[in-house]
Amino acid sequence: GPSSSSAPTLSASGGVITDYAGNRAQGWRGAGAEALEEAIAEHLAAGRKGAAARIARDAGQYDRALEWFVELDLYHQAGACLRMIGRYDDALAMLLRQDIRGPNYRKACFELVGVAIELGKLDFDIDRFLSAFIEAGPADRDEIETYFGLARLYLANEFISGAKRCLRKILASDPAHAEAKVLDNELRRSARVSPEDAPRAE
Repeated sequence: GPSSSSAPTLSASGGVITDYAGNRAQGWRGAGAEALEEAIAEHLAAGRKGAAARIARDAGQYDRALEWFVELDLYHQAGACLRMIGRYDDALAMLLRQDIRGPNYRKACFELVGVAIELGKLDFDIDRFLSAFIEAGPADRDEIETYFGLARLYLANEFISGAKRCLRKILASDPAHAEAKVLDNELRRSARVSPEDAPRAE
């Protein structure tokens, strides 16, 4: 879409930070290290650590940005930086620290789903963290794929009820979603075969 200086919009890929950084980074990488350092120093001197961190992040200096985001308790941003440098387990732990009642909860969820899918990991902590996110359902069509990816992740980890919750929200948002319909029907059929839908105790 048209480029604007406003905040990045949430995308289905959960690649908010990534796509946005890609566009902005051209500017910073082209500006040269001196201009970059100057801008960062200026923000730090004015007590705007968050702005300095965002510039560092957009310029691909994830380690540096990470440190400042953590100091500011901006766990969704810190988690995104960790994800960018491939530290997925650390990213997961960081994102789970996000306040679920805070304004950045939903952004953290998109990052978290992306990381969890990359790790193929789902546990009760992640399930609990995502419960309000799933309850809210996709806000628009772009978000449906994130929910579908999450449904598949639940299924792969044998959290059948989690998969069903995601599929219900997808189909409420887009009743014609073919893959979700197929998966939903499969789960309904297998539920008739085995009635108990509780996670097995190890």
